[in-house]
Amino acid sequence: SESKQGPWREFWQLAGRTQAWTSIALSVDGRFALTGGQEKKGPYWSIDTGEEIAVFPDFAGPIKACFISRDDQTGMATDGATLQEFSLAGKPGVKDKKQLTQSWASGQSAAFSSDGTQVAVGGSYAIRLWNATTGKELPNMKWGDIQ
Repeated sequence: SESKQGPWREFWQLAGRTQAWTSIALSVDGRFALTGGQEKKGPYWSIDTGEEIAVFPDFAGPIKACFISRDDQTGMATDGATLQEFSLAGKPGVKDKKQLTQSWASGQSAAFSSDGTQVAVGGSYAIRLWNATTGKELPNMKWGDIQ
């Protein structure tokens, strides 16, 4: 039956979570989510059951962006300074970790390209871009460059 919120299902808070989530990526089929936030770790969980499948720790700051590949095999998350790539299939685990900048505090927000090949970190007056595969920084976008 439909709830008061319309066709959306009621949602629950995962046990043990005390901090706000700041980023969420959903699998293509909508059955899994990779989340991140103030706790400086990225839980990967089943939306159907609420079961936490894996947790990816070791971020220096709050996670600002998450990504799940179209084939649901790979996930990524960044706190603005570190980019971690995860295997989501089989036994989930960290595949790779790249240092983008020295401090997570330098970026106020972040986003992944739709295909996961680039990650952008936005600061006060510039958007810094990296190749997510190599970790190589690409030319920055400055506000004066955007029309």
